[in-house]
Amino acid sequence: MALHDELLTTLVVYVGRLAAAGQFPLLREIGLSSQQIEKVKTLSLAEMNELSSLAARFMDIKVDAESLETALAVLDRRLEDQRLTERLLRAGACYPVMKDLTGMETRDFVAQRQQLGLANTGNGRAAKPDAASQHRICRAWVASASEADPKRRLLAVHEATGLPIRVIWPVVNAWEGQGDLPIDGGQYAHWHGLLKSHSHSFSSSTVEYPR
Repeated sequence: MALHDELLTTLVVYVGRLAAAGQFPLLREIGLSSQQIEKVKTLSLAEMNELSSLAARFMDIKVDAESLETALAVLDRRLEDQRLTERLLRAGACYPVMKDLTGMETRDFVAQRQQLGLANTGNGRAAKPDAASQHRICRAWVASASEADPKRRLLAVHEATGLPIRVIWPVVNAWEGQGDLPIDGGQYAHWHGLLKSHSHSFSSSTVEYPR
């Protein structure tokens, strides 16, 4: 009960601060009448503390369990999205990839890379991988075809090949557009610039296994 009383006291103090700051709409929203707001405004600190001792008579704290469950589920999804974003960045995803996959803005991309200690590492244009690496990428891409989430699928290819996503992304797109290996320089440069949406390559769930 002590913690409960402490929380009620904090809420009463908060009400007093809202009144002193002129935040009347907020006070009306939580149930105070205009007359009560005016009265609370005139109370001294000592009087507010005295009012706090009576808080249990006019305040209660309850939780809507069903709404809380929904909120926790939303939180879980957001945290999972954050973890995926961090994994993609650590796996070498460049800004165009993150923009396409997550809608991330430039400032957020820069800020998150800085937070992860990646600010000055591996964000430039990657050199076109050799033919052997291209085959490895495409084999891993086909092997991960059962993964519906493109972010997780790219991470699977990264883990299978050890190559950064900024290298994987244009190879996968160019290969599916060109349909053969090795990918020529023009195709690679075209997809490296992400002149087309990723939806072309990600919309196809069945592709021919590269030989």
